Amino acid sequence: MENQVTQLLKAMVKPDYTACSYAFMQNGKIVCADAIGVIDKINNQPITTDCTFNVCSISKIYCTVCVMQLVDEGLIQLEDKVADILPEFTMKDERYKDITVRMCLDHSSGLPGTQWKHFSVNTTSKFDYYSEVLNYLSKSTLKADPGTYSTYCNDGFTLAEMVVSKVRNMNYEDVLKKYITEKIGAKSTNPSYTINSDYPLVSEGKKPKEYFPIQGAGGITTSMIDLCKFGQLFLEPNSIISEGSKALMAKSWGTTFLESDLGAIDFGLGWDLVRHHDPDY
Repeated sequence: MENQVTQLLKAMVKPDYTACSYAFMQNGKIVCADAIGVIDKINNQPITTDCTFNVCSISKIYCTVCVMQLVDEGLIQLEDKVADILPEFTMKDERYKDITVRMCLDHSSGLPGTQWKHFSVNTTSKFDYYSEVLNYLSKSTLKADPGTYSTYCNDGFTLAEMVVSKVRNMNYEDVLKKYITEKIGAKSTNPSYTINSDYPLVSEGKKPKEYFPIQGAGGITTSMIDLCKFGQLFLEPNSIISEGSKALMAKSWGTTFLESDLGAIDFGLGWDLVRHHDPDY
């Protein structure tokens, strides 16, 4: 099967592709995995299944699991106000005090969207991204009453990441390692600040490596095999996230306010559902 999938993949990619990797898991076991191409087109070193990719907004699911673990442990509730947990979070708009942890996860916080400074960088040097977000939000107003409607928002997940770090009294990257990746044996899975050199990060063509200090919203790098291990958590009972929390994540929490928006059709906790046949997606 592996050879057939690889041959199909080679037939589908564009001639100037850099790399592609895949893994399939069935009943909790990897049944086939492979990688084609090179890590980058500077050194042209062949890729392996240990190489990692930026999985961008899939990172939001990792962040949501970290939050739901706090809920499972009774350390927070989804309807807790973010400003009560993070007194350093303020806005010009007094409505910010009504933003709950759940609203950060279902994109209904009403926050402007994304603070772009140091959103994407080419170094693993640690930026004080939290301060930049807090400073930006302190000078901003909301675009809607919290909870009114859902629209994609990265900054909500930075606040959720900060909540996780604050409640655990640990750096977010250490929380990920202790409470998720070490438990599932996903050694390649890391945010930008703790990337493991044993699992090289793929970069497109001759572009520099791209890292995302926006860890909770988009900073995870992982191999496809280890991504399967994480995905398996949602397919069977486990000790990392409860069945009740998984049900809450899958529940419909809100949709777009635009009737003409046929692309984003639903929002759960950590993810949004899109129609893949929509041209914009």
